[in-house]
Amino acid sequence: MSDVHQMFESLSAATGRVSQNAFTVPSVEGEGASEDGTVSAKVAGGKLVELRIDAHSMRLGNAEVADLVIAAVNAAIEAHATALMSSLQASDTDFGKLRGELAQIGEQAQRSMESHLEAMRQMLDEATDRASR
Repeated sequence: MSDVHQMFESLSAATGRVSQNAFTVPSVEGEGASEDGTVSAKVAGGKLVELRIDAHSMRLGNAEVADLVIAAVNAAIEAHATALMSSLQASDTDFGKLRGELAQIGEQAQRSMESHLEAMRQMLDEATDRASR
């Protein structure tokens, strides 16, 4: 079996294992607050699970309170997304394992291509030497 064929077999096996086992999304939380800290929010599992509004902020107008809520929820969503991406990249997750396997396959492909190119250079050098005699 050629090196290239073996690499494609490895790639097929790695992606086949992933497609057979559905990814499990890690459970993470993200918290955020308005700039003044009077409104805070928590996002877990992609959903808003907690919203706290300080009683003092209720003295503000509707639009001002809405702006504080939006800022807090957006900050919590951003924190959740960051935590989720970090968690997915961990080496003990399905995605992390796949990334590791694909990196190994890529390194193997690089070594194999370099080996083939070197063999081709040698053959070209030999052909050039023969032609010049």
